[in-house]
Amino acid sequence: MVFFGSNYSYPIHQGVAAFAGEHGWHLGFRIQSPHDEGLDVEGWDALIIATAVRASLLRGLLGWKCPAINLSASPSEVKMPRVVGDNREIGRLAARHFLELGYWSFAYFSLGTRESESLRRAGFQDELGAAGQAAVYCCLGSQDGAAAACSWKNEKAWLSDSLKGLRKPVAVFCFNDLLAGHVLDAALDLGFMVPEEVAIVGTDNDPLFCERAAVPLSSVRHDLFHLGYHGAEVLDGLMTGRPVPEEPVLIKPDGLEIRRSSNHFATRNRALMSALRFIREHFRENIGVEDIVRATSLSLRGLQHAFQRELRRSIRQEINRLRFEYATSLLRDTELAVSDVAAQCGFQSLEYFCRSFKSRYGNTALAFRRAAKACLPPAASLVKSALPIPREVCPDPWVRRQVSSDLPVRRPGGLRVSSELAT
Repeated sequence: MVFFGSNYSYPIHQGVAAFAGEHGWHLGFRIQSPHDEGLDVEGWDALIIATAVRASLLRGLLGWKCPAINLSASPSEVKMPRVVGDNREIGRLAARHFLELGYWSFAYFSLGTRESESLRRAGFQDELGAAGQAAVYCCLGSQDGAAAACSWKNEKAWLSDSLKGLRKPVAVFCFNDLLAGHVLDAALDLGFMVPEEVAIVGTDNDPLFCERAAVPLSSVRHDLFHLGYHGAEVLDGLMTGRPVPEEPVLIKPDGLEIRRSSNHFATRNRALMSALRFIREHFRENIGVEDIVRATSLSLRGLQHAFQRELRRSIRQEINRLRFEYATSLLRDTELAVSDVAAQCGFQSLEYFCRSFKSRYGNTALAFRRAAKACLPPAASLVKSALPIPREVCPDPWVRRQVSSDLPVRRPGGLRVSSELAT
């Protein structure tokens, strides 16, 4: 498994390691510089390319005639099987999130025009276009050539100029969490309120970037664990003579983690804004429509009209929307009894919760939980965290799927697959 440059991905490595542990692979691992002219793969049974690499070096690697697969975000000039994140769907997911929040001004920020960046932009634009909207495209790489050579001073100036020119309130989708953090810093330096004036969503859901930001960052959960796991699965088929997909295998994102940077409905109606803030802060409690009316300056009739005009749903529907979203996350990520899930989501009647859940999702809560957990690879029972990590503290799915130290260890005698890391 080869990572070139500084692009090491812990969750991809973890997914490959989970599959390797199940199938008796000896997973080698080393660091490789992208500037090296060659790489000795003698004695390896297979090769996993996990980051972009020069075609000349790749041809040299494949000259050893061992099976190989590309897990990088960039296509290779050399034809080989590939497993990659569904970048269009990542963009669509971010757009749907912003549209649900009522935004009408959008921007996509990226540093270059690589395939993954372009596809995320395309998915974002496609989803917005279907709703009659469009996004401003802000790309540093389109100015004076490559973004990689740009200094932080120049990037900061670009971010500042770009943000100043956007119509507020604006919904900003960023190629990754690192760039989202830079956009956040620039917005705050300019005196913009986040998320009230600039809402931000990144990609990868890296807890170090998202949780520790000045305003915690919302992010699309790029399912890199399963990318690594299914990449190893395809490679196993290649080694054992099974048919291998000719087209890239796309791994869907694992949802979107909503944090404070985008947890805001875009509206100029201050009373509606107050109502939505009250609902978000109290939906897990036993609140009713009357409680929400008291939190605003409007009458019941006036608030109902505002909800229908701007959100196209009722006050009660908005309360239930948040409650059911929270319920699905509890069912997927905890082992709480269904009755406890209902209570924690603010439902006073278990019967009402169960009936409404089935009507909404077409399945019972228990069946939903089984289906959600079945989406994990077969190693799910062995892939666990040593200690339970609350979702609100550490929401990233691949952090919750740490490989347990009691995984069976299999030494040489099984297949030898190289897992090489580059500096």
